[in-house]
Amino acid sequence: MIKRTLYLLTAMLMFTYGTMSINIFKKRTPKVEPQLQKYFDKLDSIYSANDIDIDYSKISTIQVMDSLPTTPKISGPNYEGLYNRLDYSMYINMNQGPAFMLGKYEDVILVIMAHEVAHSQGYGHSNDPCSIMFYSSDYLLYLLLDTEVEYLVTDIYFSGTPSL
Repeated sequence: MIKRTLYLLTAMLMFTYGTMSINIFKKRTPKVEPQLQKYFDKLDSIYSANDIDIDYSKISTIQVMDSLPTTPKISGPNYEGLYNRLDYSMYINMNQGPAFMLGKYEDVILVIMAHEVAHSQGYGHSNDPCSIMFYSSDYLLYLLLDTEVEYLVTDIYFSGTPSL
């Protein structure tokens, strides 16, 4: 009787710790709103293909800008994206009419998302208008006309853009 109980306890412990170890090594990803999922998946695949390790524990959710709670401090300019360092939430503005007209809509969303992901990884704004970390998106469409989106979203991890 004691032998069976010990076997049963051993089996339960092995199962419990075995499944815990599987969850430890599982890549954590943020909760992504359905409208943004395909863009997140594509961006993540670009990072993976270039051996860029993103710490997704620094991003809790990725949401469309319309989900952003309204506050007096955020009623100013039209933001392309925002990253909240307090609760790790990220907001992406999906209203990109000019990009859509030029056939660059997906690329613009990817770059905006990559910009906010970089903030979550500790990267600050750049003074270089050719970087996706430039504080203004004014040059974004010009960049995308001449540069592949994969290069733009990975370059900051290889070129040493300033950290916060």
